[in-house]
Amino acid sequence: MKQVFNVKGQAVVRDVPPPQCGRREVLVKVLFSAVSVGTELKSLTPSKSGLVKKVLLRKDLVNLALKKAQREGVVKTYKFAKSMLSSWWTLGYSCVGRIVEIGQDVSEWRIGDVVACAGLGQANHADYVCVAQTMVARVPSSVALEEASFSTLGAIVIHALHRADISFGQIVVVYGMGLLGNIMARVLQAAGCQVIGIDIDPERLTKSRLHKGFSNHPVEGVLEYTKGKGADAVIIMATDPESVVVNNAIQMCRRKGKVVIVGRVGLTIERQPFYDKEIDLLISRAYGPGRHEPMYEEKGIDLPYEYVRWTVQRNMDEFLRLLEEKKISVHDLIEARYPIEQADEAYTSLQREGAKPLSVVLTYKNALSVTEEKAIILSPELKPKEKYGVAIIGGGNFARDVHIPLLKENHYFFVKTILTKNGYTAMKVAQEYGIPQVASTYDAVLQDPEIDVIVITTPHSTHCDYAVKAINVGKHVFVEKPLAMNRKENDLIRKALIQHPVVFTVGFNRSFSPLSHDAKKLFVERKHPLVIQYRMQTVVNVNKPWLYDPDIGGGRIIGELCHVFDFLSWLTDAEIVSLHPYAVKTNDPAQIADHHVVIAVSFRDGSVASIVYSEDGTSAVNKERIEIIGESTVAVIDDFTSLDINGKKQSYKLEKGFAEHYGEFLKALRGDKHDLITIDRAIEVMEACFKVVEILHGRQTTKRKHGTKE
Repeated sequence: MKQVFNVKGQAVVRDVPPPQCGRREVLVKVLFSAVSVGTELKSLTPSKSGLVKKVLLRKDLVNLALKKAQREGVVKTYKFAKSMLSSWWTLGYSCVGRIVEIGQDVSEWRIGDVVACAGLGQANHADYVCVAQTMVARVPSSVALEEASFSTLGAIVIHALHRADISFGQIVVVYGMGLLGNIMARVLQAAGCQVIGIDIDPERLTKSRLHKGFSNHPVEGVLEYTKGKGADAVIIMATDPESVVVNNAIQMCRRKGKVVIVGRVGLTIERQPFYDKEIDLLISRAYGPGRHEPMYEEKGIDLPYEYVRWTVQRNMDEFLRLLEEKKISVHDLIEARYPIEQADEAYTSLQREGAKPLSVVLTYKNALSVTEEKAIILSPELKPKEKYGVAIIGGGNFARDVHIPLLKENHYFFVKTILTKNGYTAMKVAQEYGIPQVASTYDAVLQDPEIDVIVITTPHSTHCDYAVKAINVGKHVFVEKPLAMNRKENDLIRKALIQHPVVFTVGFNRSFSPLSHDAKKLFVERKHPLVIQYRMQTVVNVNKPWLYDPDIGGGRIIGELCHVFDFLSWLTDAEIVSLHPYAVKTNDPAQIADHHVVIAVSFRDGSVASIVYSEDGTSAVNKERIEIIGESTVAVIDDFTSLDINGKKQSYKLEKGFAEHYGEFLKALRGDKHDLITIDRAIEVMEACFKVVEILHGRQTTKRKHGTKE
């Protein structure tokens, strides 16, 4: 399919696979999409900066780069930063189309429904888009689809009106008469308001059809029109990096009036007039409640009508009602139309000097049906017979930083294809790493006879489904941790492997580290149990909120402490028999108690361990430290970069066992003797995680249920 991207500051049309429909999403065949002139052009401009300049403008990236360079080297860090900053960024957030597929948990929508779609990163300029069920609105049959494609922009306008709390007959200034300003003026007129337009471009005021507008001396003009009293409200739709606009707005507002900011303006406010008039200054963000809320715009869970009257979806519904009842029209605002194949020309027309269209609509006519979309072949390279064909499922940082480089370096593996939820991610990764093919669907991957191995690096909640489907068609599987999110998924994987005994492993890599093996050798002949402390500290991962979602990431205990339980089980070669977890007591809603725990663990051989975990730590200190005591020996593994044995420290490069894990996986594929994790151990590890969560939430006792005495 065709999709438009911001690539290094230029609008580029590229062929990518269609997105994969999620549980609470709908897949929509796009018919029209509206270009948001202001927002989208601003997103293009900063990308023209050089790499160094862009990094220096982002302090978070500077700090991340310095820490990464210390641990992994300058060259690898530079490549990482370059990859992040040269990514393809999606364009578009307002479109209309017909639903062609619905997720398994979607009940309100049906295939064939015509809907308006909203959301940056969802309602893209593309032949097909996947949108959360809460980010679409039904289009009445009498509404022109071109006009319906402006519904997200309409929702921005309506949300701003709700923030301003405008009432019938009030005098309202719309400051900035671009596309959004024109829509704002029309909605205000439909609401019975007296509207004054302000713009430095007189032509825009002419297009607005307002009976009063000013391009020069706007403060004086508004005060004269209102007989010196000032406007009831000023809604700022303009862009002003300084603070001229916001201070003008205060000057032209009446006492106790309101200034609502929608556009990007400076906020260095002159205090005296602001204070003297007791102005209410309000910010209107995006399309309404639900926007920037993962539960709403990603998981598709609606906000209750009784408590949140106006959401993104309900704002869109209202805009579509105004179109249906002919209270407003935006047809005359559409001054240019381009097929998506010519989207680059559309953006060029908006960026040129002189006269330019007020708004542009992209049209979609030639797309294949989603079932006809085929894999995109980037290279004619064929899989050698002697190599194992690999498909990568998921294209996140871990796949790019760890799995793909290791597989590409190993001459026994041939990475043939990649599949991601959003096809453009797969295209970007495939081009960066020389992967010859980008798949369109998971079924197509499973049906490919040249694919021997499926490597699953997707969000945690999808691991079981991808793994079971691969096992059932006889594909070998390397699935990242965690193995499962609950006991039902554990059972599904176990049953699939009984029926189809393929080579299967989970990404519990710590036990494959050379440091871990060197430490374990010290205790091979031990006669007594071990005493172990495993401390893991980290920081809240603000870039991955899905990790904390119990339905997607499962939280830190299931998603990360599984590493620790696996290491301890491997080190002791013994079954876990009891768990005593203790979480911090906190009233701070920003802290998740489960993510600050101490867990006492006992094993069948008499060994005991203390797990200390907190995400209230710091990146200035090494993340992991393991102390192993037994047989008059103390071994300390410090962040898998050093091993201290009875006070004698030996340093290593960072060795967490990723490469060694793949080595054992390859041995298993070839039928050689190997040390892969057994499925029973992997299930026991996940069972320990589930048990800890249940104990902390008061749902279980501290003993394991294995039918044996403790």
